[in-house]
Amino acid sequence: MNKQHAKYSVKQRGRAYFTKRSQLYRQQGFRRAKPLTRAKEEFEDHGYSYMVDLCVALTPALLWVFVFILIICGILPVILLTPMYWITLVLLLITSFGLTGWFSLRSHGLSFGRFLTGLKVVHKSNKEAAPLILLLREIIEVGIPICVLGYLFNMFGILAFWIVNTIVTIISPGQRTIADWILGTRLIYEPQMNIRFEQDVKKELEVTPIDLHIHSNFSDDGYYSVEDLFVKAKEAGCQTISITDHNCVRANTQAKRLSVLYGVHYVPGIEIDCSYRGRRLRVLGYYIDERNELFDAVESESLKREKAASLLRAKKLKEYAGIVVDMERLLENTRFQNVSGKQIAKIIFDNEAYRQFPLIQHYLESSSNDEKAIQHFARDMFEEGGPCYVELTYPSLHDILEIVHLADGIAVLSSWGCDQLETPFIEQILMEGFDGVEAFSPMIKKETMARLLKLAKEHKLLISAGSDFHGPTHPNRYMGVTNCPKQAWPLVEILTSADANNAKKGM
Repeated sequence: MNKQHAKYSVKQRGRAYFTKRSQLYRQQGFRRAKPLTRAKEEFEDHGYSYMVDLCVALTPALLWVFVFILIICGILPVILLTPMYWITLVLLLITSFGLTGWFSLRSHGLSFGRFLTGLKVVHKSNKEAAPLILLLREIIEVGIPICVLGYLFNMFGILAFWIVNTIVTIISPGQRTIADWILGTRLIYEPQMNIRFEQDVKKELEVTPIDLHIHSNFSDDGYYSVEDLFVKAKEAGCQTISITDHNCVRANTQAKRLSVLYGVHYVPGIEIDCSYRGRRLRVLGYYIDERNELFDAVESESLKREKAASLLRAKKLKEYAGIVVDMERLLENTRFQNVSGKQIAKIIFDNEAYRQFPLIQHYLESSSNDEKAIQHFARDMFEEGGPCYVELTYPSLHDILEIVHLADGIAVLSSWGCDQLETPFIEQILMEGFDGVEAFSPMIKKETMARLLKLAKEHKLLISAGSDFHGPTHPNRYMGVTNCPKQAWPLVEILTSADANNAKKGM
């Protein structure tokens, strides 16, 4: 394990935090953003956040009051009154025009008050607002009332602005302020995001030098490119990796070249869906020849299966709820031909017209936020037992094992779903012709890992370890974190040298 981790300053960590928060919002968070309504607690959050920002901007005025009291008490000379007045004005200009705007720019739409209440300034489309727009909004909301109106009309100017702005906010949909109407922005509740620093994670979790279960953006739910994965592997201290995309071998050609460039040993891989006695499984294939045409057939069948399922989900939804989703258009924009139930739910809840449907209203009213409503709707509609559930038919385990072996590969049982499989059933599966078992993974229980390890030893099978890393699409999975203890590393190393021992590839 590489224990040399960079230490970052508070400033660097703060910048990284807000950058990551903004990145997650742009990727998927904006679809789950909740606009403000006229609910009492939401008015309170809006008002509280604005008052916090005003207090920050007016901080120099406290200094003026403090100095003024000291002068009255005779502690400080009267001659300081005039210079302190001008110093206070300059500081007010800095805090009201500069500080609030600077923080909004650095935090991508937050402010001191909005950070505390979970609010964020965005474009009226829910996308992130441009930096100039964020700066102008803070100037209109804070800077102009305090410095310009306050200077020209004293407190009467500031109070007049606040009264008019409050009235506009109350009568406007979404609690839009004067600045929002001028700049085309709005306030939203930012969806909750789990953001942790890599250096903090590494303090808690042990990184294994071998990670044989990683997904690139050649998987439908993967995020990083093949080269990005090698960069991250190098940073994490991984010495050997395998990219095992879902039903796809396309990453392997690039990975073999990048392996030499980055000095990270690479094991060609794939993860294939299949079924055995009515139960869905996944097979990890290692040291495969990715040029074998059999894998073209695997990918083609997978795409056809996912497309048919996506179209059927949309058809059932139309018949059940009268909600029409243009699935053909959606499928044109995804190379994976897969639009899941949760993706459909997000599309529906983003549509203002559909949000008025009684069915959708029920989920909105019974859930604490849009994210929960989407989860509940997707579960009730599209999961097993739901009216729009679509059962997929996968190729047989026997056929997939045969494909892996015909491609000169080693077939390993993926730990995916093994928590739900009984030990006798797993033993039957292994006897179908597996060469190994993924015994170590952060995605299964410790008891399951113990069962898999015991079965692997009994059947004299190879042992694998993988993080099932996907990137931001699956938080809390980290490159190299496989839950494989150090004393078990030699067992996994046997698999990583299997190509040499068996003269499979001559890599």
